[in-house]
Amino acid sequence: MDELPVVLGLLDEAAKWLNARKIDQWPSSFTGDATWRIDRIRRYVNEGRTFLAIDRASDESIATFTITELADPEYAHGWPDGPENALYLFRMAVARAAAGNDIGGQIIQWASNEAAQRGKKWLRIDVHRLNPALQSYYEEKGFVKVAEVLAPDPTVIGRIRGSGALMQRPSIY
Repeated sequence: MDELPVVLGLLDEAAKWLNARKIDQWPSSFTGDATWRIDRIRRYVNEGRTFLAIDRASDESIATFTITELADPEYAHGWPDGPENALYLFRMAVARAAAGNDIGGQIIQWASNEAAQRGKKWLRIDVHRLNPALQSYYEEKGFVKVAEVLAPDPTVIGRIRGSGALMQRPSIY
């Protein structure tokens, strides 16, 4: 839990970058988000499911991501062969100073290897439905879109969450 501020700082930087580009994907700030998101992030950090990628040369945290064997409960029903046979990658964010160095690709490969070691067939993500550039990024990394699911946003009555493009790639890639 002592690294939670670092995780939130990386997520806040990514959220600010997205919002500056008019990409409505994440809240404007995770640190200031008093919804289910921050509760889920705290829980994942506390349970040891959230990781930091460290630059060996500078000893700086340059990325964060979460992996779990549990699908997002709002999307679990959308996976073609059920939610059990996968490792799920959530909230991957790379520091802008480290962008362009394929840190995301390295994280994806590490997570794929972790999925294989755990005996899981798939590495899965749910991507923002209205962000084709992000979906293309993951397709370049070997993911295939297998479904699109709509789920309510528990923070705003009547609003639909942006995520829901369900993508997966084999754990052994």
